[in-house]
Amino acid sequence: MRPLALRRPRFAVLAALALALAGCDRGAGKAATDAPQAASAAWQAAFDTSLHEHLRGLAERDDLQSQRDLLRLQSLLPDFHTRPAARLARERLGAIARVRAAAPADTEADWHHAELCVRRHPPASQGCDPDPALRRLQAAEPDNAAVWLLAADAADARHDPAGAFLGLDRAAAAPRYDLHYARHWSGALDSLQRLPLPPLDPPTRRYLNNDDPDAATDADMRVVLATMAAPLPLPTAAVLGCREPEHGERAACTAVARLMADSDTLIGQTLGLSTMVRLSAEAADGAAWRERLRQSYWRNEQARHLPASPQFVSVLRGRGEVAAYEALLRAAGRERAPSDWLPQQPGARELVRTGRSGRSGEATDASAPPVPL
Repeated sequence: MRPLALRRPRFAVLAALALALAGCDRGAGKAATDAPQAASAAWQAAFDTSLHEHLRGLAERDDLQSQRDLLRLQSLLPDFHTRPAARLARERLGAIARVRAAAPADTEADWHHAELCVRRHPPASQGCDPDPALRRLQAAEPDNAAVWLLAADAADARHDPAGAFLGLDRAAAAPRYDLHYARHWSGALDSLQRLPLPPLDPPTRRYLNNDDPDAATDADMRVVLATMAAPLPLPTAAVLGCREPEHGERAACTAVARLMADSDTLIGQTLGLSTMVRLSAEAADGAAWRERLRQSYWRNEQARHLPASPQFVSVLRGRGEVAAYEALLRAAGRERAPSDWLPQQPGARELVRTGRSGRSGEATDASAPPVPL
């Protein structure tokens, strides 16, 4: 069984995606085993049993809270995002439809739907159509660049370059980029309060807090699980296309990258900054963008080694993921990178130094966002 930290896109698919889009690559999830920290196989097996039983009970209930819990916790099933079975995809689409019908004014189910269906992967062959979710999100938030970038990705997936350009153009005209991650993370954490967890064993306690394993609690594990469960759909095609934009797309790409660079999510901010560093490589403000990216790399590398705290949870709920990790680092006296610090990996170092990432395939862990251990 894989370590818990490798089971969700935050450390497997999403981390690898962010690195690939930044012009670097690495073995997916390597950062999760840097310290040797992993929930034990025995704990994970017990957790999987508890999760399956809990989800079966939720599926038998009709109330909105149970259906929301089902939707939020399904993504914790083993390998759901990396190797989703057709049956699980259908079950997830069913949960999305039930939550949407019971709470038609709420778009939470639409963000889960977008994460599942926008890109081409196994569920797409099982009738996974993103358009209903995208139409609802566009109607609810026409000023949100994240919505239009997902539409651009959906158009790219169906080989519609005109639709992809239109989505990018609409995103560039939007005033904000918001995945509502703090809200979705908070919802996942609330749903996890109703999920029984198996007792923590010593290896799992070390996974949660290597410096003081005895201090690790169920609450710390629920924080980690909420990070794995919250939807985080990313604009893959738009970011890839903006690495070397066509002449007519450069202004739109710059506007979008600036918005993403201010994302309240670690991975969204890293993608925005790395794109802006490339686009500004020859510009007067290029050095300032490279310094912002250097500080982002420092934060992402340092924060993964720090245990969460009640303040972390409070800040994440209220102000988002980036602010929460910055508060964690500030409390530890590691808020800013030393003036001579650079990421160790060649691709990341080259991007910080010159605005170019060097050879594709060079590894870096520095740009991978952490989980809150």
